[in-house]
Amino acid sequence: MLPPTFQHLSIAGGVRAAMSRNPGKQALKHGKNKRSYKQLTDRMDRISNGLIHDLKLTPKDHAAIVSSNSIEYMEIILGASQVGIAMATINPKLSPIEIQLICNDVEAKVLFVDESSAELLRDVHFETITTVIAINNELEEWINQSKPISDLPVVQEWDVFTIPYTSGTTGKPKGVLVPYRSRILQLFGMAVEYGCYSPDDRFLAIAPMCHGAGMIFALAPIFFGGYAEIMDQFDPEEIVTALKKEHITGFFGVPTHFHGILSLENAILEKNKPASLETIISNAAALPQAIKEEIVKVFGDDVLHETYGSTEGGIISNLRPADQLRKLQCVGQPFPCTYIKVINESGDECNPNEVGEI
Repeated sequence: MLPPTFQHLSIAGGVRAAMSRNPGKQALKHGKNKRSYKQLTDRMDRISNGLIHDLKLTPKDHAAIVSSNSIEYMEIILGASQVGIAMATINPKLSPIEIQLICNDVEAKVLFVDESSAELLRDVHFETITTVIAINNELEEWINQSKPISDLPVVQEWDVFTIPYTSGTTGKPKGVLVPYRSRILQLFGMAVEYGCYSPDDRFLAIAPMCHGAGMIFALAPIFFGGYAEIMDQFDPEEIVTALKKEHITGFFGVPTHFHGILSLENAILEKNKPASLETIISNAAALPQAIKEEIVKVFGDDVLHETYGSTEGGIISNLRPADQLRKLQCVGQPFPCTYIKVINESGDECNPNEVGEI
């Protein structure tokens, strides 16, 4: 039995708390598109209301989104989450047949699509989807017709937040039921471990939001009242220019990103070296030691973190800046509030220097 004063953890609630501290502060930017915290919460409330009262969805229903990165992507995720509608976040680079299979598997009732995906999926038949909303003027008209929701349902923190689909290296994609509690506790762990998620920090979000890491690293800045600059395409020169121009304090990337950035001419890297940058986070694949050394050479020896995790488990360990050049082929130490053990084929904990699985 929970006490009557108990409040469930909520990602949208964190954004709303940040808004209450500074409504006019800029929360997000994507190209020329901007949102203050007040605008962001107003729009996510209108989306919530539209889902419940216009589209007649109920908590525990599912929806889906096929789109590149955008502010609207964040607004849709937040608006759906605060009324208990889990969103399947689908990679827009998948084929129409693959997208159809995922939407049918998750039993989505509503599908949000960006313009390129809308064209791609125009002739696709879905088993359960009754409404498709394009993320363009159609979405804007739908939002404007809706009023901000006035009475939010109770969404329990162990309910499903999003449903990313992952296949690892083999097999068909499988939906991962990610609970709110898991991701929120991870957010607090990230704030402690990386040190770049205070209200004064400015984060560059370049990874696809359809993936678990791209989603959480884009949400973290606005959960804590900071600022996030969103990019929807990978352009190495545009990234390093933004690091300096936007006074970015942290960004997350994968090895491919860093390879592209470090392939730029030295003159471009030197010209755009950001004095504000405090944290670089790498994940998704092992970062080659040669690239680590180049990152340290260009950006300094006190910024690089290499994180290990999965869509299902979230972040479980992190190799900190001081260990990047000292510990080779290492996944670091356990993330805050995380216990790790390495076991052998019998399920017993391994001895030192014995090979096993985490």
